[in-house]
Parts: sequence; structure tokens; C-alpha cells
Amino acid sequence: MGLVGDPRQLHAVEAGNPLAAIVRDGAPTAVIGEVQRQRDEDLKAVVESFARGEAGWGALRASGHFVFSEDIARSAAQDYLTRSREERERTLVLCGTNATREAINEQVRLGLRLEGALGPDVKVRTLRRQDLTREELRRPSSYAPGDIVVPQRDHGARRTPSALERGVEYRVVEVRGETVDLENRVTGERSSWEPSKAAGVHLYREERTTLAEGDRVVFRENSRDLGAVNGDRGTVTRIGDHDLTVHLDRGDREVTLDVDGGARLEHAYATTVHQAQGQTVDHVIIAGETGKLASAEQAYVSFSRARESAVVYTDSPNRLREAWGEWRGKENAMEHLDPPVDKVLEEGALGLGFGGEEVRAPAPGPSVPGKGEREAELPSL
Repeated sequence: MGLVGDPRQLHAVEAGNPLAAIVRDGAPTAVIGEVQRQRDEDLKAVVESFARGEAGWGALRASGHFVFSEDIARSAAQDYLTRSREERERTLVLCGTNATREAINEQVRLGLRLEGALGPDVKVRTLRRQDLTREELRRPSSYAPGDIVVPQRDHGARRTPSALERGVEYRVVEVRGETVDLENRVTGERSSWEPSKAAGVHLYREERTTLAEGDRVVFRENSRDLGAVNGDRGTVTRIGDHDLTVHLDRGDREVTLDVDGGARLEHAYATTVHQAQGQTVDHVIIAGETGKLASAEQAYVSFSRARESAVVYTDSPNRLREAWGEWRGKENAMEHLDPPVDKVLEEGALGLGFGGEEVRAPAPGPSVPGKGEREAELPSL
């Protein structure tokens, strides 16, 4: 078995950073040490700094791409709209939070409507999945009336008051202590369910998304019925009374969705940095937020998406540079053991590599400049 990844980029919602722990514990590791994606030398220097773990240098070099703006969402949207239609297709607009993503999408849609690129607006029922850990999903406090619960497997014996069927939408009616009262959205049947005793559910917020013919959308979950996968992008080509058609970029084909079916899609003009991991484009426009999510990991992912150019709109250049100079990655529980795992390894303990091979832990790398830096032992991309 082989694993591919970059422990310096943004991590999953679940606790811990298992990839970094596997490498730290001595698993045989192949490192790609040369940046291949970036064609622009300034852009490449930013990415290389973060890749080496030098967040301070990376943030300093990234600040050369800063443009001051009092309204970063509006500026990012206007930058996108001033580009040609062909260049827009090769450009990604990035931000840190869903609130800013929605603000940018709204501004872009206003501009597109002025261009005559969009048809009449229609409200479409969509579901947005909540980013919760498995442990959080087991807490009744995570649920609120109006939420939608979709089991990923059957729960309980059929025809019992607590039975839930895989793939069925259940609306949260009430939360009573450890019990969540649910209503089958189709049949209206009620169920009393205890999240602490179950696993394998997805939790959604129900929304009414405004769509029009001509809108660009992105799917946020795999759909076996539609043949669409998470991250698939497309263009709305038709909206009827009961359904709509999206022409997918991948495969050059069309799929049809029920306007009231709870589609897992959203506008595709702007995306959060977390959702953008794995994508490659020629240009990125970054709305540089300075909130609690701003970090070296976020900057690294943002800049490494682009081949040719990056621009960052910020209302606080100094605060953003400072935030991007700090790694805020998750820790593993083993890092807090007494004695620490690193010390045990230094004294000669053996790590277990892939295929059961025993290997000695690598020596720690040199420290690098910058506030709050990690050690630079993982210069992988």
C-alpha cells in the first residue's frame, strides 16, 4: 500500500494528522523535492518556501502579490469579471470562509446579469453538508430543527419507532435531551433517534439556491444516480417547472435534477481554499481573509493551485502576512505522550513501515526562520 499527500497542506475535518505521524514514525518515504506546477518564478518561490516549511519566508514573498482593498469580496469579483470569458475558465477565485464565498458569488452573478449572460432566477432546493467529525455527529447538540439527516446505512429494525432507512431524508423536528425526533420528508412518518448510539449519517442544512440558465455550478458530493462526482463543474442549460439540466464539463454530457430534490451543488464562481485542494488552474484570485482560519497551510494551498499568476486582495496586509507566517496544523494525540514519541524515536525505537518493514526514524531536519515555525523535515509537494 502506498499513500500520497502533503502533510503541510490543509487537513481533513477529523481529528489528528495521520500522514505526518506516519512519516514522522519512520515509514519509508519518497519525496518530490522539485516544484513542477508553477511557471512564474515569483509564484514558484512562494510555493517552494511553504513547501520547505518556511512559513515566514513564504508569507513575506506572498505579500508581493497583495493588493489593498476595503471590500475584498467585491474586489475579487470585479477582478474575475474584468477578465475575458476564456481567461475566466482558467481562473479560480479562492477565499477562507463560506460567508465570503457566497458574497463573491453574489457579486459575480450581478455582473454576469449586467452582461446578459444569465436567464431569469429560479429558487432551487439544495442541501449543504455540515463539516462535522464523527464524534460531533454523535452529539444531540449538533442537531437543530429543520436540519436534514441522511443515513448512509440502515439503522434499527424495520418498522420500529427508531428505524432509519439508508438514503432517505429525515427532517429534524425536535431535540429532547439525548433523543432527536425526525420526520421522513416523503411519508411524514416520525422516528425517535439517539445519535450517540448510531453512526454513518450525513447532516445537512436546507437552502434555497438562486440559479439561472447560464450559471456555473459545482457538485459537492458523489452521485451514483447522476454519474457526477464531488468537484464536477458544469453550466445550467435549462430550468423547467420541475427539473433543471446541467451540462457537465467532464465527459461533455448533461444530467437532469429535480428542482425540489435537494441537489448537492452550489455556485462555482468562488470556492473555499479547503475545497480547492487538488485543483490546478493558470490564475488564482484570493480574497485574503484574516480570521481564525488564516494560516500558512491556507496560503500554501492557495498559491500552489496556480501555474502563472496569483493576486491577493486584503484589507489588512500586515495581519494577513502575520497569519500566513504561522502553521496551525492539527496535532496527533501521540505528540502529547510522556515521554514524547519523538524522544522515544531518538533513543532508538523502531517505527513500522509499509509492508511490516522496520525502519529507524529519520533525523530531525534543521529549523527554519519565521515566527512559530515547524522543523523542515518534510519538504514534499
